[in-house]
Amino acid sequence: MALPLGITRRQFLLGSGASALLLAAGTSLRHVGDYPKSGLELRKLSNKEAYIYRTIGSWLLPPGGPLPGHGGDDETILGIDAMLSHVPAGKRSLLAALPLVFEHGTALTLSQRLTEMSSTDAAEYLQNWATSTQLIPAQLFAALRTMYGFSYFERVDVLTAMGLPPICVHPGQSV
Repeated sequence: MALPLGITRRQFLLGSGASALLLAAGTSLRHVGDYPKSGLELRKLSNKEAYIYRTIGSWLLPPGGPLPGHGGDDETILGIDAMLSHVPAGKRSLLAALPLVFEHGTALTLSQRLTEMSSTDAAEYLQNWATSTQLIPAQLFAALRTMYGFSYFERVDVLTAMGLPPICVHPGQSV
């Protein structure tokens, strides 16, 4: 069966598929790049993951608030890394994908990955995740907040500033 333009259905499908692949490849090339070396002694997080967590954490729990530190500081990133070191290897790959979803979730609609956006654009992008009523984005954002909840809000300095006694002390921290 030929379509109105004189091409067959098969040619149309192949052309559409090839176009989609080229678009995806072109878009993904904009998402390739290097990430700054973290300078921290990380056991599980890669430099890329640490940088993404820093970017998101600085938006989610910004510096200058009433509590010490912020969501993108060294102690919070080390807390996420320590938490991940206790996750069984088979489950780690699922959690390793979490920051990548936010970093590269821009691939089909925006030209930049999250960590390359201006602070205004990144805030708008993350706010869209935070207020999504769609099940999967809402669950992914809840998982992200949980990572920071376990890392930032379990810090001794944060608990002390909130007037709460530290329940668990990470190795190397004092009460």
